[in-house]
Amino acid sequence: MEIKEPLVTGQEIDIEIMPLEGEYKATTVDGTDFLERFSVESAHKIVENWKADGSKPVLCDVDHSSVETSNTQAAGWITDLWVDESAKRLMGKLQVSESGAELLNGLEYRYVSPVLLFTEDNFPYYLDSIALTNTPRLQELRPVYNSKDRKDDEKITVANAEEKQEQVEESKNVNINDTETTKENNMEELKQISIDRAQKELPNE
Repeated sequence: MEIKEPLVTGQEIDIEIMPLEGEYKATTVDGTDFLERFSVESAHKIVENWKADGSKPVLCDVDHSSVETSNTQAAGWITDLWVDESAKRLMGKLQVSESGAELLNGLEYRYVSPVLLFTEDNFPYYLDSIALTNTPRLQELRPVYNSKDRKDDEKITVANAEEKQEQVEESKNVNINDTETTKENNMEELKQISIDRAQKELPNE
């Protein structure tokens, strides 16, 4: 998502969790490869199961540390889930922790990767956890904190500042030129007045 200001502890941001269609290669925790399948129905099922489980916050760790190790430190928590059919995404609201905000603000991580439970026919039905990562499996999902957009914004800001500075300089130059022109015109007028006065003061022969 395009976040313009630094994140703070406890702030909530909307993130894309999974698409609503398509098939993707995936690997189970024990290393078995399979083809995961997504659909609108499976996304709604995930939301239904989350609500049936009491809408408990879902852990967001770093690089799937809670799955692969005993480290369950939270980079944040998913506090809400919903299906956005117009965007063709399962969406979530991520509340960042202090460490999560620091990682995202520092542009150390940009993406998320969900840990899903699947039915026998490989459709997801439950969101177990989610992780900040730089190697997302579902690469079509938009970054959580888009550093490219952020750098582009900085470039635009610099460009705008430089453009404004050029406009100021041009304005100064115009003012200077106008002032010089005014001075020259005033001098010519004074010269003409002096000549007129001198001619009037000349004695008649």
